Amino acid sequence: MSEGAIVEFLQHEAEIVIQLRKLHTAVSALWIPLTVFREQNKTIITLLNQILDELKAIRTSLEEREK
Repeated sequence: MSEGAIVEFLQHEAEIVIQLRKLHTAVSALWIPLTVFREQNKTIITLLNQILDELKAIRTSLEEREK
């Protein structure tokens, strides 16, 4: 491999490393917001399930009153 080919190869590898670092930075920046969003979604789902359970209880109560 000639010296020029080696230099070109190393420059290409350096570009790949730079792009990977940029990608790592972007993913790291998103990680915390995504984690918070996931936890908020779990809370919302829990609350919606509680509301659904309450609505089912109300429906059952109303059906029993009609009998």
